Amino acid sequence: MYTTKSLKDNAMYNMHKNYWRLLGVLLIVSFILGGFRQIHIGSDVEGVKDVIVSTTNKVSSSIGTDIIGGRTYNISADDALEFILNPNKKYQIYQEAERHYSPTEGVFANLYNQAISSKSFTIGLLNSVNESFFKGRFERGSLIFAGTAILFLVWIFIYFPIEVGRSRFILENRVSEDTGIGRIRFVWMVKSWSNVVKTMCLRQVYLVLWALTIVGLIIKFFSYMMVPYILAENPRIKPNEAIKLSCDMMNGEKWKAFKIHFSFIGWYILSLFTFGLLDVLFTNIYRELTIGELYSELRSKAKRDNLKNSNLLFDDALFDNHFEGSYDMDFYPIEQKEKKKWIRLDYRKDYSITSMILMFFTFAFIGWVWEAFIYIYEQGIFVNRGTLHGPWLPIYGTGGVMVLVLLKKFRDRPGLTLFLAMILCGTLEYVTAWFLWEKYQTIWWDYNGYFLNLDGRISAEALAIFGVGAMAFIYILAPAFDRLYSKFPDKILKVTAFILIVIFIFDLGYSYKNPNAGKGITEYKNFEEKYRILMEEKR
Repeated sequence: MYTTKSLKDNAMYNMHKNYWRLLGVLLIVSFILGGFRQIHIGSDVEGVKDVIVSTTNKVSSSIGTDIIGGRTYNISADDALEFILNPNKKYQIYQEAERHYSPTEGVFANLYNQAISSKSFTIGLLNSVNESFFKGRFERGSLIFAGTAILFLVWIFIYFPIEVGRSRFILENRVSEDTGIGRIRFVWMVKSWSNVVKTMCLRQVYLVLWALTIVGLIIKFFSYMMVPYILAENPRIKPNEAIKLSCDMMNGEKWKAFKIHFSFIGWYILSLFTFGLLDVLFTNIYRELTIGELYSELRSKAKRDNLKNSNLLFDDALFDNHFEGSYDMDFYPIEQKEKKKWIRLDYRKDYSITSMILMFFTFAFIGWVWEAFIYIYEQGIFVNRGTLHGPWLPIYGTGGVMVLVLLKKFRDRPGLTLFLAMILCGTLEYVTAWFLWEKYQTIWWDYNGYFLNLDGRISAEALAIFGVGAMAFIYILAPAFDRLYSKFPDKILKVTAFILIVIFIFDLGYSYKNPNAGKGITEYKNFEEKYRILMEEKR
């Protein structure tokens, strides 16, 4: 006989096994369910304010941000220049200015500001598209209607299957050590999407009708609580059979289920002091795993008592076996959907030194073309971007080679590869920007004003672009370029690589003393000169 404590103890053990993936699954589900929300914090809460550093003229803006806590500050243009040139100097002349973090540059900034102002990610996205592409032609009422319709469709056709996929992930996590986040696609994997949607929609309709009685809603909430888990085991069970089976399993168990939910009240109260962060990082995971343990117990009881339709709960391997790796879908009774091979290139291959050198220059050239094109698009003129004088940006080539070499063993795990590629490319960009500032006291790129930037050297938007670029390079471009290179004689490839290296070294040596600079190349040209002039005027 189970107890609340035994269920929670098992849940805690299972959480420790696979915490980060569990967190990822619940964040995905929460995002699909509600999108982004803005949490308002009263002004009487000491020390909790967004921080924006601004200036009194256009010489410098948004020198730095502190989103975690502190106060909002304002500094003069003179002090802004001194702040940049002497970042270790402390200032005590700041004044409170604004309450909210408001990035001003880039696509992410626009989307973030729209989402915050509208209190909805979906409405914010529509507002952002409306402003960017349609110049605000659509009225707010139309956007709200469209956003509501989209959310309704997302809820029915995406959230419901994902909710069942979450339940499947939780059940597999009980018996396997390496359950992947991709298991939330379970409903689509076994080609049972339409039946799951019908069942979950019918369950929702019943709950809405029972809500008219108030008390009935509370009772039926617990009666129908096992439907997602039943579908996670058998997604082809008929809708009314799944709902009836859940009611039968919860017969005599609803009060116990209520006490299980109530047992988390202490964690919810404690979460108030973390502004909901504890719920996201711990309590919600703990609760869902506990419900998964409850389903396991009630399933065993239903099998022992030969409950009607309990024979439809047929995935015994999910409860009897313990897998060293991930759950083996070969044990699953329903045929899986055949996987399509989207990438036909051999992305797992090893690359020769010559091929790596050529790919470095190829990707460096692509990066140079990309940035030149962006500047032509935005400003209408051509600019030779980068610190070097040749048609290449070595940071792109270096990043491409790094992700190929350092992430080789992760190529079969695209999600992890994307995350690690963003970390690698972000680190490379930040260190490069730091070196260029320390060496030349000049800024070649500036992300101040962009959403989630760090010292203006990296930003969330740039990391996303680099991550997507790295994925394209690993899975498509690198194998394609390698295949292209193989069409040429090996001798020609080696001579070409040697010539490129010689030219690059010459450019690197010359640019070290005479870096490429000028309008559109360096963002803060002549800052030091302006600072000295201001300081002389003050004397």
